[in-house]
Amino acid sequence: MPPKQRTLRSITRELIDNPFLPILFYSETVKLAALGEPIALVARMLLLGIVSTILWVLSDAIDVDVDSEAIVGDD
Repeated sequence: MPPKQRTLRSITRELIDNPFLPILFYSETVKLAALGEPIALVARMLLLGIVSTILWVLSDAIDVDVDSEAIVGDD
């Protein structure tokens, strides 16, 4: 997509459609558990992974309407 067509909404949609955050949280959970970190820290990362997975699954049901003029400040 050319740079002029990349809006905040399209970038947000690409990030939400990509399962990057759930994978990141789950991999960090495994790493922390393998290093023997406290169970509270491992549980926190696992919880973040679960929440981000739920948000990723529900992302098709969420419609984000962004007022680009308010963000960019066009007069």
